[in-house]
Amino acid sequence: MAAISLRRVSKAFGRVEAVREVDLDIAAGEFCCFLGPSGCGKSTLLRLIAGLEDLSSGEIRIAGQPVNDRPPAQRGIAMVFQSYALYPHMTVFQNMAFGLQQARVSRQAVRERVEETARLLQIETLLERLPKQLSGGQRQRVAIGRAMVRQPRVFLFDEPLSNLDAGLRQQTRVEIARLHAGLQATMIYVTHDQIEAMTLADKIVVLREGRVEQVGPPLQLYHHPANRFVAGFIGSPQMNFLPARLQRATLPAELALAGGEAQQAAVDASALPVGVAVTCGIRPEHVELVGPEDAALRGTVVLREQLGDHSLVFLRAGDGDGLLTAKLAPGTEPAQGQSVGILLPPAHCHLFAPDGRACPRSMIADS
Repeated sequence: MAAISLRRVSKAFGRVEAVREVDLDIAAGEFCCFLGPSGCGKSTLLRLIAGLEDLSSGEIRIAGQPVNDRPPAQRGIAMVFQSYALYPHMTVFQNMAFGLQQARVSRQAVRERVEETARLLQIETLLERLPKQLSGGQRQRVAIGRAMVRQPRVFLFDEPLSNLDAGLRQQTRVEIARLHAGLQATMIYVTHDQIEAMTLADKIVVLREGRVEQVGPPLQLYHHPANRFVAGFIGSPQMNFLPARLQRATLPAELALAGGEAQQAAVDASALPVGVAVTCGIRPEHVELVGPEDAALRGTVVLREQLGDHSLVFLRAGDGDGLLTAKLAPGTEPAQGQSVGILLPPAHCHLFAPDGRACPRSMIADS
C-alpha cells in the first residue's frame, strides 16, 4: 500500500477545465471515494493518478515519489474499469494471468497467484470459462482479480458497479469492502452513487465542476456539510431546503420562513447581517409531523410512499413552491390530502448563507 498526494493538480481539455487545482492527501491503506454528479471531473482525476491522462499543471506523488512523468505500468497501480475490459477470446485464467505474463513472471508463480486470487474471490470454478459465459457480477470479480494478482500498491476503481443490477451492486459492494479489509491496500473509488460512497469509504472527496467541495469521513459530510451543494448531494432522500430571512444572528439563530413562520436553528450565524436571505436545511428523518394547531408551519400531504421499513411523505408546506419530505416510521404517516403541522427541531436545522456556505452548528444529533 502507498500514500498518494496531489498538489494543485489541474487538467484542461482545450478551454474546458475538467480538474481545477486539486490538493488532496490519501493515506496508505485508506479507502477514498471520489463522489459527484456526472461531469464533475472525478473520472478525469482518477485517470490522472493512473497516468492515463497528462497533467496540465501540478504534481502527483505515490509513496512519496513524483510520478508525473512515469507511465501507468511504473506507478504501482491497478485499475478496474466500469466496462470490465476483459479480453473476450481469453479464458478467465488467461485474463487474470495476462499482466503477470507481460511482466515475465515465472509460469509457476503466475499459476499460484491466479489460483490463490480466484479462491479469495470465489471464482476458482470459473477459470476455464470465457467472459461471455459469465454473469455481470462474475465478470466484475474477474476484473478485480486481474488487478489483485499484480499485487499493486494502489487500486483504482472507475464506477465498477454501474453496469450491475441493484442486488448484484449490493453483493459486490460487500465483496469490495471485504477485499479492502483483507488486503489493507490503498483504494480510490469513483462513483456518483452516494450510498456506495457512504458505505465503503474511509474518506469521501465531493467534487463539483472540477473543484473539491469538501473532504472528510462519511458521517462528517452528512452531519457537517460545508455548503448547500454537499448537503443536497449527501443523503437520501435529499435534505429539505426552505427559504428564510435571518432575524437574529446570535445563537440560537432566529429565522422567518417564507410564510412568516418563526423558526430557530442551533447555529452560529454571527458572520451574517440580520435581514439577509438564507436557506434553512433539515433532513427528512428529522422532520416531525403533528396536528395543524401544534405548529406554526403547516402543510398538506401531497403523496405518500410506503417502502416497508419506512415511509416518505411529501408535503406542500407554507408558502413554498417546492415539496418538503418527511421520513417516518411505517404506519405513522398521515393520509393523502390531510393538513398537518410541521416541526423542524432547531438542533437538526442547518443554515446556509446566500453564497451557499454553511453556518457552524452548535449541536449535532448523530443518531
